[in-house]
Amino acid sequence: VKLYPNPTSGLFTVAVENQEIQSLKVFNAMGQEVMSKVKVLAPSAKLYMSQQAEGMYWVKVETPNGTLTRKVMIKQ
Repeated sequence: VKLYPNPTSGLFTVAVENQEIQSLKVFNAMGQEVMSKVKVLAPSAKLYMSQQAEGMYWVKVETPNGTLTRKVMIKQ
């Protein structure tokens, strides 16, 4: 799973190789879900998080082969 650009000012891409993303969930540092996308069904997705506060977030990516979590830093 690739997240870029990272750090970001709010717009970033999540991409997986040779798979499709089934769903995405984004959590803040307190573990609260701040965004989700279900039924993405594509190898990449753009997320717009410019409305979120600056800080560290975790992106949970669900694919047919399993679930992975990556971190992304939002800097304004």
